[in-house]
Amino acid sequence: MIIPEALGIGKALEERCTALAIERKCKRIMVHSNARRTDAHRFYLRQGFVEYPKDFVKFL
Repeated sequence: MIIPEALGIGKALEERCTALAIERKCKRIMVHSNARRTDAHRFYLRQGFVEYPKDFVKFL
């Protein structure tokens, strides 16, 4: 099922998560997004996120 971006579900969800994080006195929200997900990257930047360039993973 594909949900059109115009519905604003992602924005509403992110804003609610941010509100909860603030209420709980969190210092940051970190999101991992695959390099190929450029639309998601633009979304996060519009929502006020900044790139945090060093992620490392060890697959087992």
